[in-house]
Amino acid sequence: MRRGTEKKPYPSLEGLQVQLDMIAETDPRARNIRPEQLVNLKIIEELDKSGFIDGLYPSSPRVRSANNTRQFEPAKKGAAGS
Repeated sequence: MRRGTEKKPYPSLEGLQVQLDMIAETDPRARNIRPEQLVNLKIIEELDKSGFIDGLYPSSPRVRSANNTRQFEPAKKGAAGS
């Protein structure tokens, strides 16, 4: 089982097929549709090839220690934006 979400947001063609199979129980037209017909991977593939997605994540996982936490501090009255 996957932990959290995938770093690269490619759609799951297998998941789409499961959905199509469920829909086909009440709408037979869904049997004629392939998952590949429902998605356009061009943009995500371009982002992936350019390295943009990989650049969103640190190269090594960070470990947060108890001393490395920051508490939320509400904005003070009269501060810009409040």
